[in-house]
Amino acid sequence: MGSISIKYELYLSETNQLINGDECFQLFERESWDDEQYTGRKRLSGRFHNRFIELDFNYLLEYELEIIIEKKKYQLPKTY
Repeated sequence: MGSISIKYELYLSETNQLINGDECFQLFERESWDDEQYTGRKRLSGRFHNRFIELDFNYLLEYELEIIIEKKKYQLPKTY
């Protein structure tokens, strides 16, 4: 599982990789709600959940994810 720091870094423990991001890039991470260990936890509200683009990495190949991100980055709203 990856972890995100306040220094705009994403650490991937599976690959022992540290990825540095642009300070304007924001990422919100949540665990899969289908997993048994999260039984009983509240889901994100619809209003809050709709503010994000949700990507399910379990079913994407790396090159597919790169294509999605490249296409979406020009369609995202500007931050306030």
